Amino acid sequence: MTENVIQDTTMETVKIDLREFLKEGNKIRTKFITGSEWITNTITLVEEDTFEMHLKVAYAVNNISKGDAMTFKYTYDKYEYVLSGTVDEINLYENLITINIYNIRQFSNKRKDTRFDVSLCSYIIHDYMQKPTYALIQNISKGGISLETKADLSVGCTFGLNLFLSKDKIISLVGKILRKKTNPSSFIYDAQVDSINRNSIALFEELFSVLEKFDDELLYNYINSLNKT
Repeated sequence: MTENVIQDTTMETVKIDLREFLKEGNKIRTKFITGSEWITNTITLVEEDTFEMHLKVAYAVNNISKGDAMTFKYTYDKYEYVLSGTVDEINLYENLITINIYNIRQFSNKRKDTRFDVSLCSYIIHDYMQKPTYALIQNISKGGISLETKADLSVGCTFGLNLFLSKDKIISLVGKILRKKTNPSSFIYDAQVDSINRNSIALFEELFSVLEKFDDELLYNYINSLNKT
């Protein structure tokens, strides 16, 4: 058994029991350490330093091995938790895996709005650009977004963004860059949403009504249905 520790934003380390905040039946965001996509799975059993979850089809158990490293995101009460663990047991017949957690980071969740991990296509518009630049939205809330793009913008600048749910279902908004991270071939920005085009408000609210169900398959089917209309 691995002793479970938790680090808060002050980096104070204390022992914690997973049962204090993980709840059976709730959703947890999941990805492989080496991956980039977050998948929502369902917690089925919680012990002191392990938990069991049912995998979506996107994570078929025959693609997972014991010892594989995974990370998780979970929000409870006023905190957001980022967990690191390894696959401990695999149930091939019921598509279940048990995860041994060896590290937990706890952050105060001061956001007014829930933020959702997504992978949505968009285009940034800015005065200095000759044409819109592609951007991948990595997470989104009603008040802010995180995106990756090749566009080099300054912290504090205002930009336009067109979020494409389908070729004719577009959410247009105006944002402001709050933070910037430079990668070798791209930039990652955290931005606040300043305003939504009035013609996009209904679609914006509709998107979040789907996201709030924490169901990747439902989001996929929703966007797919828009492309068929």
